[in-house]
Amino acid sequence: MAFINSLKSVQYYWKSPSEYPEELGIKSNSQNVDDQLQHGFIIQEVKELIDLIGVDWQGWAQQSFGGRQSLDFNGFIAPIVNDIQELSLENDKLMQMN
Repeated sequence: MAFINSLKSVQYYWKSPSEYPEELGIKSNSQNVDDQLQHGFIIQEVKELIDLIGVDWQGWAQQSFGGRQSLDFNGFIAPIVNDIQELSLENDKLMQMN
């Protein structure tokens, strides 16, 4: 549970591709932006947490060319289900004590 409990979610709005840093190498003059509030994680913080805790989690990846990082949000499902099952078991034990 340490991994899931230590994640820090953030809220943000997408930037226009024209605002992306040049070092990303994304050339676009498009001003199309989704103005809906997004929820997610800062990928560098997730990677730091993976390294700190020493968890073997395959939801983080880095491209060999360019070093671009990505998260596979499907990779969160199994750890979350496992944590919920652990909490459910603990809850059941507490309920039996009362």
